[in-house]
Amino acid sequence: MFRNTLAQAVTFLSAQVYSFLLAPIMIDRLGLTLFGVWTVVGSIATYISVLDPGVSRALSRFIAVYDSSDDRRSIQECMGLGLLVITGITALLLPIAWFAGPPLADVLGHVDGAQMRQLLLAQAVIFIVQGYSAVLQGLSQGLRRTVPANTAVVLGNSINFGASVFALLTAHSLVRYAWFNAGAETIGAILVVITIPLVWRGNVVRIPSRRIIRQVLAYSLRSQITWIADVVNLQTDKLVIGLLVGPAAAGIYQLASSVASAVRNMGVISIGMMIPTTAAAITTEGRTAVRRMAVRYMPLVLGVSFPIFVVSALGAPFVFTLWLGSTGDHGVVPILIALDVVYAINVATGVPSTVALADGRTDLTSRNAISMAGFNAVLTLGLAPVFGLAGVVAGTVVAVGSFSIGFIVRFARTYGLTLADMREAIEPAALLAVVTAVPFVAPVLATAHLGDTRVRAGVLLAMLVACYGAVYWPLASWLGILPQRLALRWPAKPSAAA
Repeated sequence: MFRNTLAQAVTFLSAQVYSFLLAPIMIDRLGLTLFGVWTVVGSIATYISVLDPGVSRALSRFIAVYDSSDDRRSIQECMGLGLLVITGITALLLPIAWFAGPPLADVLGHVDGAQMRQLLLAQAVIFIVQGYSAVLQGLSQGLRRTVPANTAVVLGNSINFGASVFALLTAHSLVRYAWFNAGAETIGAILVVITIPLVWRGNVVRIPSRRIIRQVLAYSLRSQITWIADVVNLQTDKLVIGLLVGPAAAGIYQLASSVASAVRNMGVISIGMMIPTTAAAITTEGRTAVRRMAVRYMPLVLGVSFPIFVVSALGAPFVFTLWLGSTGDHGVVPILIALDVVYAINVATGVPSTVALADGRTDLTSRNAISMAGFNAVLTLGLAPVFGLAGVVAGTVVAVGSFSIGFIVRFARTYGLTLADMREAIEPAALLAVVTAVPFVAPVLATAHLGDTRVRAGVLLAMLVACYGAVYWPLASWLGILPQRLALRWPAKPSAAA
C-alpha cells in the first residue's frame, strides 16, 4: 500500500506543481478577469459529474474484491461497464456544451457566445477523456499495481503543462489555451492505455452481465451522491462568487482555494489506496477489518496532514508572494487561513469515510455530504449578497466544519467505536501540530515584510518549513503518529496508534 500510495502522491504533486506554476502565467497573459471566467467554466464543467453514475470511482473497490476471489471475468465486465458509461455521458455532454454557450456568456459576460461555446466544448472533451482514463486507472488501483498508470499520468501532466505554456505564450487567447489543454489531456489518456498490458494479461473488456450492472450501479449511484455533494461544497462558492460578486472576485477566491485544496488533497493522499485495500481485507477477514483500519490509520494520516495545514496557514504571506510575486490587496491570506482551518477538520473524516465506502456503507457518507452541501449552499447564497466574498468564506467554514465533526461521531457509533477512540486518534496530531506552530507566529509576523520578492519569500518559507519540521518530526515520531517509513528511527512511545 505504501508503494501504491507513493505512486499516487507523485501523480498528484506533479499536477499541483504544474497548476501552481501555470496560474501566474495565466493571470499575466490573460488577466485576472479571464482567469476568473476559466475558473467559473471549470466549476460548471465539474457539475456535469451529475451525469456520471460514479462507476469509474467504484471500479477499484469491485476489482479488488473480484481479484481477491480470482474472478477475472467479473473484472473484465466491470471494465466494460465503465467504458460504456463514459461513452453514454459523451453522447449527452457534447450537445449540452454546444447549446449552453451563448446563454452562459450573457450571464457571465467578458466573452461572447461563440467563445463560451468553445470553452464549454473544450471542458467537455477534457471531462470525457479524464473519464476514460479514470476507468483504465481503476483497473490498476483495484489490482493494487498503480505504478505504471501513475507514471503515464505524470508524463501526461508534463505534456499538458508544456502545451498550456506554449498556448499562453504564443497568443492572448483563453479559447486557444482551452483546446491545447483538451489535446494534451487526450495524449495523457493514450499513455494510460499503453500501460494496461503491464498490469493485466489478455482481454481487458467484456460486455457486462446484469449481475455486474446491478452490483456496481447499486453501489456507485449511492456513492455518487457523496461525490456530487462534495462538488457542490467545493465548486458552489466559486460559481456564486462569479455570478453574484464578479469573475475577478471568483479569481481571487480561486487563488486562495487552490492552495487550500492542494493542502487538503496532500493530506488525503495517504488514503488513496484504502478503498481497494480495505475492500480486499473485508473479503478475507470480515467487517472487523473496518474498525482495525480506522483505528490504525487515522492517527497516521492526521500525523502527516495536520502539520501541512498549519505550515500553509502560518506561511501564507510567503506562499502567495513566492507563487504570484505579491500577496496584493485582495485578501487572499485570510481566506487561505480560514479554508486551511476548516479543511483540516474535514480531513479528519478521510479515513472513516473511506473505510465506510469500502464496506459498502455509502449511506453514511451520502447523508452527511448532502446535508453539508445543502447547508453550505443556503449559507453561501444568503451571505454572498450582503457580505460578498467574506460571507461565502464564513458560510463554507461553518457548514464544512460542523458537518465534518458530526460525521465522525456517527461513524464511531455505527462501528462500535467510542468517542474516546476518536479523540485518541485525532487529538495527538492536532495538538502537536498547533502547539509546535505557536513559537513561530511572532517571527513570521516580524519578518513578513521582508518577503517582498519571490526569492526572499522562498527563502523565508523554506526556513519556516525546516524549523517547524525540525521540531514536529521528532516529536511525532516519538508519539507514534507517523507511518513507519516516515518516522525517525528511535523507540516510540507505546500507544494505540503505534
